[in-house]
Amino acid sequence: MRFSVLRFVVFLVVVVMVAACGHSASSAGAVRGTDLRGIIDDQIRSHVRESYGELRGQNFSDEDLARFLAEKVPDQIVAQLKNSSQFLAAVEKVRAMSPEARAAYLQRCRLPLHKTWAELGAISPKGQTDAGQRAELAIAKAITDLAVKLLAGPPGAAVP
Repeated sequence: MRFSVLRFVVFLVVVVMVAACGHSASSAGAVRGTDLRGIIDDQIRSHVRESYGELRGQNFSDEDLARFLAEKVPDQIVAQLKNSSQFLAAVEKVRAMSPEARAAYLQRCRLPLHKTWAELGAISPKGQTDAGQRAELAIAKAITDLAVKLLAGPPGAAVP
């Protein structure tokens, strides 16, 4: 009896750990954030695993990056955002900025969410692996490029 209870507890722990290892993706189709950078940060958090250790499953690995690129995640994000009224409203907020402020803001939008562990000098959840930062940059670039494309057109214009 004692052995089967222990096996059951171990089984539950494993199930919880496996469930926790997945991406912390926001609900399908949801766009969170009220400004462009907020939307970018949310998409990064949704699609790039937090990195907190060197062991498999504790970071965004080169394998994760290969899968991320093969699945064309930035393109999927752009396709979702094209139809988001929240994203389009965020772009209109950028359009209202002066040209100088807009250029500076869009440049900041292209930055990653985290520094790399090498840049921080430590392995910490405050940072990211090189592979993770490359994924963050790909998301930031794709979303910012879409915003720039929308800003080049008339206000409220949709992107085909």
